[in-house]
Amino acid sequence: MHPWSSTQKRDYTIGQLMAESQAFPMERPKTWVKLHRAVPPCLYQMQGAHVMPSGPAASAYYYLRVTQENGQMAWTSPIWFE
Repeated sequence: MHPWSSTQKRDYTIGQLMAESQAFPMERPKTWVKLHRAVPPCLYQMQGAHVMPSGPAASAYYYLRVTQENGQMAWTSPIWFE
């Protein structure tokens, strides 16, 4: 048993996590842990295509930047193509 963790085992089904967030207290330090509601794949998967130009000046870099419905953002590091 780690002194900074909860001593109770917690089991949640995928259905429970899809339905709502779950939270439980930790013993030390006195705090809570929250497991946010899971989202179905249709809300986090996407597909797309991009055709790169060809020729001697076709060297380029690309990155992906996304904005979630709640306003939070994420992006990849640049990917270079020559």
